[in-house]
Amino acid sequence: MGSPLLLSPLVTGTPPSLPPSTPSSLPDIRGLPSIAPTPTSGSLPTSPAVLSLGIGHNPPHQLSQQQLPAPRPLSRHFILPEWTSTQQKRFERRISRLTASAGLPFAWVDNPEWIALCDEFIPGAKIPSQRTLARRLIPEAVCELRAGVKEVVRGRETTVQADGWTGINNHHLIAFMVMADRKVYTVRVHDASMERKTAENLLYLLEDVLKTVEQEWGGVIVAVVTDASGESRKARRLLGEKHPSLVVLDCYAHQVGFFTFSLDSRTDHHTCHIRSI
Repeated sequence: MGSPLLLSPLVTGTPPSLPPSTPSSLPDIRGLPSIAPTPTSGSLPTSPAVLSLGIGHNPPHQLSQQQLPAPRPLSRHFILPEWTSTQQKRFERRISRLTASAGLPFAWVDNPEWIALCDEFIPGAKIPSQRTLARRLIPEAVCELRAGVKEVVRGRETTVQADGWTGINNHHLIAFMVMADRKVYTVRVHDASMERKTAENLLYLLEDVLKTVEQEWGGVIVAVVTDASGESRKARRLLGEKHPSLVVLDCYAHQVGFFTFSLDSRTDHHTCHIRSI
């Protein structure tokens, strides 16, 4: 809150005048006498002590000089706290998480508008370069998140999920995830662009993920779910034969999607009904 004297145009009474200030010297108002409170009907009190308690509230009828809060000296500039190494580490952590969450390219940290914003509002912060972001901050964030996921998965029954898609760079990617405590966590994303899309290759990747979740993360796998492609269906069958204790399932969302797509060419009524479900 600013000095109570700056609020004087809003209330009755005339505050004491201040000597003109210069850039190198600011007036000291600590020795100025307080204005006695004069609460009357239809007007507001003009005491700095009363204003500091909040306009619109009835102040105590009597305030001793010892109870009056000392007015603060006027200042023309903000005094920024020292930027510590702990704050810098938290700042870098937020930068890496923001980059991953929003899907931003690493080059965004070199954007001149972002640099200008930091220089104006957080001048003490050291802005990481895209090289630092890619080689240190993102790997550190991945290690931190993975350590947290291991704590969640350890000792719990889990379901492994696999889903493949083609990225905007035309790379074929397969994401392997694990669900524990009704939350889904990424185990890894495999780039299969240079590999044949066969059930045997997918089975090898699935078993490697099962080994990671069980042996390294300490999870108890009870089921495996994949998408509805032909090689995925065969890989599930082979996995069930090798691990009969596992429940192997097709993705229900893919089945509903394929069913809806097949009805598009037949009738809009059925399509709308399925989509509403």
